[in-house]
Order: sequence, then structure tokens, then C-alpha cells
Amino acid sequence: MAIDLTQVNIDYTTKDFATFRQDMFSLADQFTPEWNNRPDSDFGVMLVNEFALGLDILSFYQDRIANESFLPTAQLRKSVINLLSLIDYQLDTAIPGSGDVVFTIGSSATNTVIFVGYQVATEASSTEEAISFEVVTSLTIPAGYVGRSVPDSTINIGDTSATFDFVTGMVIGQQIILYNTAGDAEKVTVNNIVSLTVTWDELTVNAYSPTNSFATGLFTTATEGTAVNSETLGTSPGVPDQEFTLASAPVVETTVSVIVTESGTDIAYTRVENFIASTSTDRHFTTKVNEVDEVTLTFGNGTLGKIPPATSPIVASYRVGGGIKGNVGANLINQLISTTPANVETVTNPLASSGGSDRETIEQAKKDGPRTVKTNDRAVTKDDYEALASSFSSANGAVDQALAIATTYDNVDIFPAVQGPSGKGALPSAGLKADLKTFLDSKSMIHVTTTIKDPTYSDFNITTDLKVLANFDATDVQANVNTALFDFLDFKNQVFGGTLHVSDAYNLITNVQGVDFTNVTAFHRDGDPVAIVDVTATQFEIFQPGTITINLI
Repeated sequence: MAIDLTQVNIDYTTKDFATFRQDMFSLADQFTPEWNNRPDSDFGVMLVNEFALGLDILSFYQDRIANESFLPTAQLRKSVINLLSLIDYQLDTAIPGSGDVVFTIGSSATNTVIFVGYQVATEASSTEEAISFEVVTSLTIPAGYVGRSVPDSTINIGDTSATFDFVTGMVIGQQIILYNTAGDAEKVTVNNIVSLTVTWDELTVNAYSPTNSFATGLFTTATEGTAVNSETLGTSPGVPDQEFTLASAPVVETTVSVIVTESGTDIAYTRVENFIASTSTDRHFTTKVNEVDEVTLTFGNGTLGKIPPATSPIVASYRVGGGIKGNVGANLINQLISTTPANVETVTNPLASSGGSDRETIEQAKKDGPRTVKTNDRAVTKDDYEALASSFSSANGAVDQALAIATTYDNVDIFPAVQGPSGKGALPSAGLKADLKTFLDSKSMIHVTTTIKDPTYSDFNITTDLKVLANFDATDVQANVNTALFDFLDFKNQVFGGTLHVSDAYNLITNVQGVDFTNVTAFHRDGDPVAIVDVTATQFEIFQPGTITINLI
């Protein structure tokens, strides 16, 4: 019997296995009423189940494809990248952390040069891989000097001078590092040197004993990751919009530089965000980052940006790596990887490294991308300043969130918050603050300037008694509760002036599988009296994980 499909009523809301199966059986009732015995072993039932399963899978992918077409519902990084490219917004790549490193050397009759690219690292453990750093500025240690000086007597807190066994490398107007093996360290600026006595501007905040302390003006910067130098991309085909993809990943986008050899002369091309303002003679290129942080370079079309001359060799240099992992604690960079010069004996970083940030998450991009359209790349309102600052990054780090306060008619205070290690915030580096000020001043009205200030981070402590159900491992449940509370207080989940509610802590704990009941006994800012009340941060303050104590009962 022929089936009249015009009589078939299709339910377009059907989306899953059960309803597809039911619709097919309903259609069977309409056209083959004699098929009314349908055991699971029936061949027709098996066919219906197979079709229903296939349709359920297709429906799932149909929904996923639809979701990936809209920014709020997109889940794939590739989709978010493509959608935001429509408004000329590109997700930030990771930025590497950097820190000052001090070398000690054995006796040498000649100067010892720590070359650019000299590799050092943290020490690997059973749970953590070693993190590699490279020297980015060469350092020369004079013959006969071990690389650091020892004070003749204790430098007390508040002192502004000391006498050392050597003042090699210490220069008036430049900084030296005072540090000890206990982990204390600080930088001070030399204002005078008389014989072996050095005076400085700042009051020392730590004490330094001759038995375990040192000072040096001979330190250099080491940056996490690996430099790729003069990678050959190929030769220019002389056509518009030519593209080249860098061989290594993840690329730190801000470090990419390009040299094109034109008629035997090496000429640097400049990276720009787009070619809108480029002329036919501007040697410009753009970068495009994909979902795995591979970078593709694009050159101009001859009208917007110069086309590299045909057959011209093209090389690129850049850094691979980046991320918050580069923000390591003091004295953790202690492994020598490079083997020359042979007389280098030790390395350390007296101060913690900083400036590293992970690549922009798709959740953050979903917020920051549309903001760029709202601000129109100009800073006028409080929201404009906060939106521009929150999405800012440079070679010196990235801002995760920012607070803007207009103090006068012609000044705006900006408080940039930066993600640090272990779920906490970090103070922005001097370089990041300078870069942010330059950026915001260029976006502000002509009479307005910005002042970049440090935010305030406050540890928050939670103590709770915990009863675990009898059929669960108490240690595992305790660890899961600790993870839930830590994530609750994590820097990435906090905002300036935010409020922490006791009820939220109860809700988090009781939702952990295996918890019978809990009793929160302390919920307070570190340093405040122990209390169990909702707490609101001050206007310039962000909460972060403090001491989390979980007592099993």
C-alpha cells in the first residue's frame, strides 16, 4: 500500500531517542495497524530503534552546530575565535613570566659572559615538571668576582647603607638586590658609593646577616619559554594577502617579529592589528591565532600594506611558551641547563618572577569582545576605562580585571588586578603599569590622564566541621570540600568590592557528594576577628583564598 506522505503529521520538536521512537510507532499505527505486537526481538522494532538512535545523534549535532553559531552558547574555542573575528577582536595568547636571576661563578682570569638564550630552570619533582627560563639580556661578570657581595655586618630593618667585601657591579642610580638564603629579598636604588660602603634611598624591610646574606648589582632577566630565532618561513611569491604559519606553538603573539630580505637588505616589518590605516608602502603584517595558539602571518595586498617583493626571503623570530606557570616563587629557579660558560656554578632568583598569564579563556573573551564595540576603542565613561583595562595585555603581563575611579575632572585612578599563582592575585609589574598607562592615555580625552595603582588582595579564611556519610572515604570527601571552597575563593571568581555569603559556603559544601552535614565555624577576612557573617570587600579590595580548615567529626 502506498503511503500518502501529505497525511503524515511531522512533529518538528522531536529531538531525542524516545520521542523519535514513539513518533515512528505512531506512524506505524496509522499505516500498518496490523503490526501491534512489538516485542524487543521483533526485527521491525530493532530497525525503529536503530533509526531512532541515528536521528538522536544527528539531532544532537544539529543542536551543537546551532549553538556554535552564536557567541553566548558557543563552547568551542575555534567557534569563539571565528565569531569574534567578525568584530576584529582576537583572543590574547599566554604571556610568559619573567624574573631577575643572579649567577655565581668560579674563579676566572677573564670576564664571564652569560649570553642571551642561556637556559635555567626550576627543579622538577614527582608532581611537577621543570619550568624552563632563558636569559633575555646578556650579563658580564668581571674577572675575579664571584657575582655577589657579602655585607661586613648585619643590615638591620630600616638601614640605608652597608659595607661589603666588593662593590663590583654596583652603580649609582641603579638598583641592587639584597637577599638571603631564608627567602627575604628586596631591591634598593644606590645613591652613593664611598670605598666599599654603599648607601641607598629606600629603608630596608628585611634584616640581612653576613652569615647568609648577599647583595649584587649584576643580575639579569630570565623569561619563561623558548625563543625561536630566525625561523625561515619561505620566500615571497609576490602576491597579495600571502600567509605563512609559524612552525612552533604555543606562540606568544606579542613577541613575533619579521625580517624580509629585499634586494639583499634585511628590513623589519611591523606587526599591526589590521591594515585599515596601512598604505601601499607600509611594511606591515598581521597575526591570526587559532585554537591551539598557532600563529599565521598575513602581509598586505599592495593597497593596504606593502606586498613583500617576489623571491624575497622571509624569516620570523618569536617566543614559545607563556602562562601563569612562569610566575614562580623566590629561589625556585636554581637549575643550570646550559653548560657554557663552564665556570658558572649556581643560579637563583631572589625575588619571585611575575608577569605570566594564561591565554584568554573563551568565557573572558565572550565578555571582553563585545565590550570593544561598546567602547569604540575610546575611554570616556567609568565602564569604558574598566572594559579597556580588563582586556589589556602587553609583553609585561595581562590584566584580568580592573577598577576605575574618577578622582578629579582630569584624572582617573585605575586599579589593575592580575592573576597570580595558587588561586591568588598578584600586583601588576612596573612594566605592565607603564604599558597600561600609555595605552589608556592614548584612548582618553585630551585633558584626562590616568594614574595606575595597586589593588588590595585580602586572604579569606573558612573553617568548618564536616560529617561524612558512612559509605564514603572521609579523606576523599574532605579533599573535595577543600577544592570546592578553594574554587569559591579563587581570584578568578572574585571581583572588586564583592560580597562573600556564608550561605554560599554551606551550599557548596553540602553539594559535595558524600557530605552528611556541615557546620561553618569561621568565615572572615584574614586579620579580622573570627566571625560567621557575610563579608563585603572594600571598593579597592579583592578576596582570595586564605586558610581553609576542614575538621572531620
